[in-house]
Amino acid sequence: MTLSPTAPLEEFLRETIGLATDSLGRGLIERVARKRMEAAGCADVEEYVRRLRGDERLRQQLIEDLVVPETWFFRDRQPFVLLTELAAKRQAPLRLLSMPCSTGEEPYSLAMALLDAGLAPDSFCIDAVDISEVSLGVAKAAGYGSNSFRGDQGAARETWFRAEDGRWRLDPLVRSRVTFHHGNLFTFAPSGRYDFIFCRNLLIYFDAPAQGAAVRRLLGLLREDGVLFVGHAEAAVMLREGLGPLPVPRAFAFTRRLAAAPKAEVAPVRRQPATPKPAAPAVLPFADVKPRPAAAPVADAPSLEAIQALADRGRLDEAAGQVQAHLVAHGPGAAAYHLLAIIQDARGDAAAAEAAYRKVLYLNPRHEEAVLHLALLLEKRGDPEAARLRQRVRRPAGRGGDA
Repeated sequence: MTLSPTAPLEEFLRETIGLATDSLGRGLIERVARKRMEAAGCADVEEYVRRLRGDERLRQQLIEDLVVPETWFFRDRQPFVLLTELAAKRQAPLRLLSMPCSTGEEPYSLAMALLDAGLAPDSFCIDAVDISEVSLGVAKAAGYGSNSFRGDQGAARETWFRAEDGRWRLDPLVRSRVTFHHGNLFTFAPSGRYDFIFCRNLLIYFDAPAQGAAVRRLLGLLREDGVLFVGHAEAAVMLREGLGPLPVPRAFAFTRRLAAAPKAEVAPVRRQPATPKPAAPAVLPFADVKPRPAAAPVADAPSLEAIQALADRGRLDEAAGQVQAHLVAHGPGAAAYHLLAIIQDARGDAAAAEAAYRKVLYLNPRHEEAVLHLALLLEKRGDPEAARLRQRVRRPAGRGGDA
């Protein structure tokens, strides 16, 4: 097998920040490498990597070129709703962590949500961490354009911002509750543990071993009774690592519950009623996913990568429609149905998500992420099939090491 010309750089990124370069695309890595090598006067990748190991400025320049901030205030509303409900039941002072915090919209949203819920300003504090110094500079300035306000965020903007020089300037009270830090998951060293951690859409950039290490690191930062919020695409990682989901749709909030008492999840499987309602099998002969003659090529059919990017920007309805267009153009595929299932899950349509996950398993019964996501859906409604599905991926040996 021929190695990528940027293989030494890819290994450096994996070692230092856990980045799986496939998550960004090798083309981007190669373009950034060429640009940065030329600026640094390096003749080859090996020389550039040697320079990176000893020059923090060069490392930061590379990171800034690779990081593309994509966030907005109250992104995915349900986690913030759940946070306020949980926070109201806890004893102050509360400690929260937002990592990565990007340009500040998430940690400031946490502060606004808690203040709107009636918590006193001195009853909580928020640490916000990001690897990008440029993003942190934007966050500390706390002046935002219209792109940071998507969806129904008019009330927050009217309450906590004022118009100033074509930007929206955040209220000093909200700013005072957030402290920003430059660092990453593996280097940040806080003074204590947190009640709530928001670490959303970071683990998708790691490979399986790095994901396992990241979850262990997050648990080390979390109080024993703390709650970890992740992105919808990372729920399978949490289940694989033994965490338990809180039964709140679209919140993607997890605790140590499963890790502490795994047997409780298995016991219901042995106590079936005498005449049980037939459970939906994990593999169904769906007519629409059976092989069929290839359709005529569709020139403008969206790619799965483009659809994923659309979903990451919060345009879930549009993304769902584009997956359907992709399926019409290219025929049934496990990857397409898996993306559709994740999108439907994020939209809160559990029935459509379940149907799509089952189609993935019809096409690829060994698709681990689909098994875990389906288990999560079934668990929320108390279906004993969830425990059986989870057992399928809790087998010794196999890929992923930490899993």
